[in-house]
Amino acid sequence: RILVFVVALALSGVFSSTFTLTFAYISDTVREKRDRVSAYGLALATFGLSFTIGPMAGGYLATSVGEGKDVTVNWEGQRRVFRGSLALTVLDLLYIYFFFAREYTC
Repeated sequence: RILVFVVALALSGVFSSTFTLTFAYISDTVREKRDRVSAYGLALATFGLSFTIGPMAGGYLATSVGEGKDVTVNWEGQRRVFRGSLALTVLDLLYIYFFFAREYTC
């Protein structure tokens, strides 16, 4: 299991530029200073909310209640977490592809 943790941590480091890309996109697309401040605030609120709700949702999806009050994490729970994360990732990519402005062309 430690190998899975190390690989996941390495992938997390590879994709850690989310903040930088988000703030660069806001600074490139929002021209008015007052609107830019509120866009930065909305982005930070979204990140904070996702860091708060994400682990709780993952824990809820991963656990199953057996007889009595035993709470266990089993393979099916891990699959539910993976499927939920995959669905959100696909939705994010579709949103980015179809709804973001395409100002930059090659």
